[in-house]
Amino acid sequence: MKKEFKIAIATKDLSDYLEFSIKSFIFGGRAKELPRDIGGKCCGFRTQNDRDVILYPIGILDERKLLSCNLVIAACTPGVEDIIEETIGKGLIVGRYSKFYPGKSAYTRRTPGEGGYSLDIPKSPTIAFELLTDDSVLDGLDNRTEQEIVKAIESVNTKLERKDPIIITPYLHSALSREV
Repeated sequence: MKKEFKIAIATKDLSDYLEFSIKSFIFGGRAKELPRDIGGKCCGFRTQNDRDVILYPIGILDERKLLSCNLVIAACTPGVEDIIEETIGKGLIVGRYSKFYPGKSAYTRRTPGEGGYSLDIPKSPTIAFELLTDDSVLDGLDNRTEQEIVKAIESVNTKLERKDPIIITPYLHSALSREV
């Protein structure tokens, strides 16, 4: 069995949606629920490729908690942007989940890549769900292989009902060049 894959969800509206969606995903037979108490309000599942995926909704962002995760999906608020910017150069892969997609933040005037975000995700819970439940994406992120991540996200983008793709920013290359 592969190691646990941790995803921090630092946005309340997505956290609530994902908890419901993951339960539907499990009950629909696409994954198995993890039978364990992992503390706090979070959910987990085992993919068909035997990967344990744990979603950790994070109320108060703390760099130590963030750096223990394979991926962070973060809202775009002034406080969150400051915290994400502090992680630049530390190898953390962060997806921006924001109303500012695909442009600059109205708060900082930075592009997602300038702000330390490796991915720019349209503010659509279904798109985030597709990203987080795709085994190829999880494999690429777990292996920290840029080519594998790009190929997997391109594949997910072809399956999306909306025409807004998940954007890979130039910062992904920098994030992958550092070990977490």
